[in-house]
Amino acid sequence: MKVPPLRSAPLGLPPTFTPHSLRYFHIAVSEPSPGVPEFVAVGYVDGTLISRYDSETRRVVPRADWMAANLDQQYWERNTQIAQNNQQINRVNLETLRGRYNQSGSECGLGWALVLVPVPPRAHTGLGWGVLLLGGSVPH
Repeated sequence: MKVPPLRSAPLGLPPTFTPHSLRYFHIAVSEPSPGVPEFVAVGYVDGTLISRYDSETRRVVPRADWMAANLDQQYWERNTQIAQNNQQINRVNLETLRGRYNQSGSECGLGWALVLVPVPPRAHTGLGWGVLLLGGSVPH
C-alpha cells in the first residue's frame, strides 16, 4: 500500500492530507494453545497490516514495506517496549479476571481472550478503547 502524497489546496491555502485510519488491536489469551501466542498486537493503516508484535518473538516488526523503509530502528525499539508493557498489563488483567471468576486449578477451567479494539473516543471520558471479552470452557 502506498500512502497518498499531500494534495494542493485551492486559493493558495496550505496543502491538506488525505484522511487515513490508524488502528491497533491487542489480543491477550489466558491459556494459549500450541502455536498461539499469549499476546498479539497488530497495527493497521486503512485496513492494511503495518506492524505486528507477539509474545513469542517479543519484537514489533514492520509488515508493510513502506513502514520498514521510512522508520528508523529507534521507532521499532520504542514500539517494542510499548508492546512488551502492554503484554504485561494484559497478563495482569487476565489474572485479575480469573481471580474474580474463581478459576484457579479446577479440572476444567475457563479460558479467556481479552481483545482491546479501537472505538471513537467518548466525549465525556476521552477513552478510545473498547474491550471485547471472550470466554469459554477449556480442559486443563
